[in-house]
Amino acid sequence: MKLFICLLIMVGWSALVAAAMYLIGFQNHLHDVLWSLGAAIALLIGLVGNVWIFFLVMKEKPWQWHTN
Repeated sequence: MKLFICLLIMVGWSALVAAAMYLIGFQNHLHDVLWSLGAAIALLIGLVGNVWIFFLVMKEKPWQWHTN
């Protein structure tokens, strides 16, 4: 259940980053190098945010071994 909640939060964060990039207008400046660098930084922030959200929500659960 924690994984499902985590995935929902991550999708929401990704949608927020994509909406912010759209509202700023990255799609209108495809051939400008500085805008491309800004878009790359925004995508990296979104990716690092998703990783941070995953570890914040899941805590130690992904690292536990299932032993019988």
